[in-house]
Amino acid sequence: MKQRMISLLLCLLLVFSFGIPALAEDPPQTSGEELGQVEETPSLTPEEEFQKQLEENAANMGITVEEYKELLQNTMFQYYKTYMKSIAEDYKFDISLEKLYECTIRALVGVDSEKLEQAFAAAFEALDPNSQFYDAQSFSSFTQKLDDSLVGVGIVVSNLEERIVITGFPVEHSPAEMAGVRAGDELISVDGRDVRGMNVNEITPFIRGELGTKVELGLLRDGEEYTVTLTRVKIKQNPVSYQFLDGNILYLKLSSFNEGCAEEVKKILTEADKRKTEKIIFDLRNNTGGYGSEAYEIASLFLPKGTLIATMEYKDESKNEVHVSTASFKLPKYKTALLVNELSASASELLAAAFSDNDMGVLIGTQTYGKGTGQQIFPLKAFDGGYKLTVCQYRTPDGTLLPASGLVPDIKVENPMISINKSSDYPQITMERKLYVGDEGEDVKACQLRLAMLGYHPGNQEGVFDQKTAEAVAVFQGDQGLYPCGDLDKATMGALYVKSATLMVQRDDQLAAAIDYFSE
Repeated sequence: MKQRMISLLLCLLLVFSFGIPALAEDPPQTSGEELGQVEETPSLTPEEEFQKQLEENAANMGITVEEYKELLQNTMFQYYKTYMKSIAEDYKFDISLEKLYECTIRALVGVDSEKLEQAFAAAFEALDPNSQFYDAQSFSSFTQKLDDSLVGVGIVVSNLEERIVITGFPVEHSPAEMAGVRAGDELISVDGRDVRGMNVNEITPFIRGELGTKVELGLLRDGEEYTVTLTRVKIKQNPVSYQFLDGNILYLKLSSFNEGCAEEVKKILTEADKRKTEKIIFDLRNNTGGYGSEAYEIASLFLPKGTLIATMEYKDESKNEVHVSTASFKLPKYKTALLVNELSASASELLAAAFSDNDMGVLIGTQTYGKGTGQQIFPLKAFDGGYKLTVCQYRTPDGTLLPASGLVPDIKVENPMISINKSSDYPQITMERKLYVGDEGEDVKACQLRLAMLGYHPGNQEGVFDQKTAEAVAVFQGDQGLYPCGDLDKATMGALYVKSATLMVQRDDQLAAAIDYFSE
């Protein structure tokens, strides 16, 4: 398929110039008498005649029409390539093969930028899935720098194995997360538009929109399709978050390797040093990568000076890069546990392997994704597009190429799904007091989180009972046959507890295992 698309671009003009080669014998001639017995049939259009000839030739050769087209296109492509090479070699004056190809492209596409985009896009069909072509709109989305905030539904989407997969949430309690969307769900439609096979940068404009407007996402989980309707909100972007846990452990989460994230990690480690914290849990789960340069800088914050981080291997070996830690310290400063899972990819795996191979950290969780290649971005100014091209492979410190099967954790731990009412990660409904507008606390937050996950849009989910929450409560009460007063009395909280019992969330046994690791 890939070769066919490329060859079609280069030989389409030739196919229609030379016509169909006579690969089949001429059909037997029909006599005049026989002609007189047959009703006159309408003449065929050039396109119908072309298709008929294809079908006849394919039938005579005992192959399908698609196989015949493949054969024809490959034949024409080889014919074209052979003679272009001969021209370039034998021509008396200076001419390059690239120049001849350029002239062909000009003849095929003229000044039509759309056809030129199609020519580039077709070429990328022959490359690996991580090499991608972007038109003007998708390239603008791809290269957009992260702002302090944007309007969306709070999901991170990535192209994985030719699927569009939810790989995380940029902030806690985002509209998508509260509606029950999970990391690992496949996105298949946006507002009824089928997005399967598209690039994430093409669909981003469909998901984003004006503040307060709604968008419907179609998702696939374990073979079952479902839809959620979400309200777009302002999402504050910060790929780095942290907290200090009991036992003086720093929990540091990195959702992506965006520009500037290494500097944020450096600030957090400065605070940890002041607190004399030496135990660090580094969470790389659902982190599908980003800038490799940020990964090298972060590695240098943990690994002693001169420690090998990774080797980048290019087609031209003279371009190979060996990255070592540029730290000022010569002895390990921290005891580190790294949390990884099946959506930890690329730069995340590079960093995890640097810790593991140098015995500077233990990997906890599930096997990583397995993306051992690096890409470079190239702009195409002719039509404001661009492309991302795989230019190198990662070799880990122990000398092996990062495996396509991913990294195997030292301590394998799965995170089970449990009821939100049994999860220690979410505040629980206590029913110890009746709640009104103006009240604050964890019991308010517990109800707000459940209302949001059930689709009632309570506004803030930080434990402040405001008018928006009261409106959501009133709608919930009406749906449950209760008086819609908007107050959270025991009857309403009881109904909310029962209704939310069907809501499943992930219990973080992987984080618990990391904490246990430091207590050994």
